[in-house]
Amino acid sequence: MPESEVVLVTGGASGIGAAVAKRFAAAGARVVIADIEEPGGATLAEQIGARFVRTDVRIEGDNDNMVDAAVREFGRLDIVHLNAGVGYGGDAAGKNFDIDRYRRWR
Repeated sequence: MPESEVVLVTGGASGIGAAVAKRFAAAGARVVIADIEEPGGATLAEQIGARFVRTDVRIEGDNDNMVDAAVREFGRLDIVHLNAGVGYGGDAAGKNFDIDRYRRWR
């Protein structure tokens, strides 16, 4: 991977998202961690030389802000790893899809 790659990882403060952020950073990418968990995301960003943007993916404006922050910081965005969110057991492709329920997480 070229060092110039700019990667945005949602849900990057812990678990799979944190592992993905660490892997990209170790490969030389410039990483933006977007997560609702501010302390964990900020700490990880500092540890791996990334940037942190507090993001609640349920809020459209937060999603716009995380992309804008990556572009402001690094001039572009090359890769997005959409890791944040929760499943609700519904059929995301079918007629029973409930967008409001999908956007709730508790």
